[in-house]
Amino acid sequence: MSSPRIAYQLYSARASCANDFEAVLRAVGTMGYDGVELAGLHGHDVTVVRGWLDAVGLAACGAHTSLARLTEDAAG
Repeated sequence: MSSPRIAYQLYSARASCANDFEAVLRAVGTMGYDGVELAGLHGHDVTVVRGWLDAVGLAACGAHTSLARLTEDAAG
């Protein structure tokens, strides 16, 4: 049986993410987490954020967002 994978909810660090998102991801990666639940991209392009996640070995396991936002995105 494999050990559980643990992710950090970035909403709890949203103020720090707004100041230096990349630094927060690096810190979370060094803490031993396997992934993060995103709470916005703080003005960064999704490909940039993906690169940061890959660089520190984190997976994006979900997103803290509203149903309205998901509905808007689905509608195009």
